[in-house]
Parts: sequence; C-alpha cells; structure tokens
Amino acid sequence: MAFAELLQLVGNCGRYQSKLVFSTLALMMLVAAHNLVQNFSAAIPAHRCHVHLLDNITSQSKLPENLTAEALLRMSIPMDNNKQEQCRRFRQTQWQLLNSSNLTIDTTELEIEPCLDGWTYDQSLFTSTIVTQWDLVCKSQSLKFLSQSIYMTGYMLGSPIGGYIADKWSSESARWLILSGKLEKALKVMKKVAHINGIKDVEENLHIEFGLMTDLQNLGGNMFLSQALLGIVDFPSKFLSWFAMKFLPQRPLIASTLSLSGLCILINIFVPKDIPVVHLGLALLGKGFMAVYFSICGNFNHNLIPTGIRSKAEGMILFTMGLASSLGSLALITRQYFEHLPVILFGTFPIMAAICVYFLPETLNCPLPDTLQDVERRNKNHKKTSTNEEEISGLQDSTKC
Repeated sequence: MAFAELLQLVGNCGRYQSKLVFSTLALMMLVAAHNLVQNFSAAIPAHRCHVHLLDNITSQSKLPENLTAEALLRMSIPMDNNKQEQCRRFRQTQWQLLNSSNLTIDTTELEIEPCLDGWTYDQSLFTSTIVTQWDLVCKSQSLKFLSQSIYMTGYMLGSPIGGYIADKWSSESARWLILSGKLEKALKVMKKVAHINGIKDVEENLHIEFGLMTDLQNLGGNMFLSQALLGIVDFPSKFLSWFAMKFLPQRPLIASTLSLSGLCILINIFVPKDIPVVHLGLALLGKGFMAVYFSICGNFNHNLIPTGIRSKAEGMILFTMGLASSLGSLALITRQYFEHLPVILFGTFPIMAAICVYFLPETLNCPLPDTLQDVERRNKNHKKTSTNEEEISGLQDSTKC
C-alpha cells in the first residue's frame, strides 16, 4: 500500500490537517507582517532643507508679522518644476523673491547649496520613521534600500538552516519517518492523526499496513488603503488558485501567472503619474497573479522534490528567494540613474522565469515522490509517453490524404 492510501486510513482531510493549516497560516501572517512593516517604518515623508528663518523659534520672533511661512520658503528653497526642491536650498535668503509678482528674476543663477543643517519633515502622515530619524534622504536614500536588503539577507541565510534543522531534529512527518526506517515513530504519528481526526478502529489496520510498508519504503494613492487592498486581493487569488491547481496543468498555470504579473509591472511605465487609480489597479492585478503563482508554486515544488530531501531542498529554494529579495531591494537604488530601470528589471525577470518553467516536468495528478528513484522513474515515463504521443501524431499525419 502506498503512503497516500495509508493516509486515507487515518483521515487525509480532517481536524489534524486543519490544525496544521491554521497554525501554518498564523506563522505566515507573522512573516508577512515583518515583510511589509518597512512600507510604514521606512516611509519617506515630504521633506525640505532646514530653514533658519522659519524653523528656529528665536529667529521667528525677530521677523515682521506680515511674513508668512509660504513667503519664507519662497525666499529660501528653490523651485523645480513648480515644486520645492527637497535636497537643496539657497545659500542666502533671497529677499528679492518676496514679491511673488516679480517674474523677471532668473533663479537658476542664484547660489544654492545642499541641506547642510538637515531636513524638516512633514509629520501629517508619519510622526517618525527610520528615514526621519537618521535622515535617509537625498544622497543617503540608498541606505534605506540597503536596510531592506539586509533584512532579506537574514531571511535568505535562515531558510537553509531552518530546513537542515527540520530534517535533523524536528521533523515529525510520517512519510519522512517511514523513509528513514523509523516505523515505530511513524506508527505513533499516524495513530495521533487518526485520534485527532476522530477515526476509530484503525490501529489494527495501521499495524498491518506498516508491516507491508517495510518493502515499499524505498519507492517514490493612500498608502494605507493601497496596502489594505494589496492584502485583500490575496483572498480571491488563493481561492482561484485552489481550483486552478485541481483541474489545470501546473506548468502553463505558473508560466501564465508569471508572464501576466510581469506585464502588469511593465505597463505601469507607460501610465502617467497623474492617474494613480490605474497604477493601483495594475498593481492589484499583478499582485493577484503573483498570489496565484506562489500558491501553485508551493504545490509544484512539493510534487517535484522527493520526501527524503524535501526540507533541505525547500530551504535552498527559500535561500534563493531571499537572495532575489535582497537583490530586489538593492535594485531600487538604480532608480537614481534611470527612473524606470527597477520597473524594467522587476517586470522582465518574471517573464524570463515563465520560459524556464517549461524545462521542468508536469506534475498534475502525479503522486508525491518519496525517493530520487521515484523522480527518475517518473521522468522516464514522461519521456516515453511524450515519444509515443509524437509517434502516434506522426502516424496520423502520414495517413491523411
């Protein structure tokens, strides 16, 4: 009896499995919170250079009462495309700019300097972030993306270590225990599953089937609203992915979701900045496709990797994902050289990955492999089936009039 049939004796979809799913979801929610927290803790609020006349209380007391904050900023901060510059200020206060009706003054010839005395930040949305605390703006803005990369590097290094620990000390998978020859422990785990699932009179059958298994064990806009919407879109995406995984081939599904998410990113390049609704819509659509991809990809990986090395292999997969995330954070720094370069990179790589998916075997309706021999046997059968189909197709073509 194969392990899948053995699992049906103790219940393959009961309270025990529900408990595992919900406990895993709880941990995933904690991980997701850490992944997203920098959207808020490292947010970059509107900012400008520190202006002595405006930001020093002692200086304000000496100013005429008819001077407004807007007038002081006009004399202290140069304009760039009708917006105040965030990283430079006039070297000296330009009193001649006090009269806003004087349009003959060429401000491009006035002396300017960087923000030597720091910055003043808009606190209407965020009272404090790591950006405002350490002035990670202008020339230091790349350090903000470096902090994200450091976090993902820790994630990258922890993944293979966690996979090794899971295989070595904390693995309670009955399938893994059987393959490792620890049948007594596997029997205890299966009894526990049956008890939690409320299935009785299964102990005798388990003893019989575990005896048989000894011969089979070697077989095989508003950022808060936007963030909320990006989280909500996961729910219909996960629901859709369940039906897709059940009835459709895995490789075309993964390739299509990766390609469509990449296209959603690339299309954003051509959308004007003054249409934030379209930007958000494309982001939601791309996020939805990626959510479907991640659901299918996890199942696809399980079907590709044999049980004996699954934790270690998935640890290495997570390591690679962490490395990609770290490089992705650093890729944002390239925006200072070419504005659309990060978007081009983020949109192109999913499309390239979609092409690579077709170098992997299809796993729809295939049993989970237990050993490397199972994987090799399945690949050989897949090649034979493909060859036979080609021969039949060629024979049919040759008999056509």
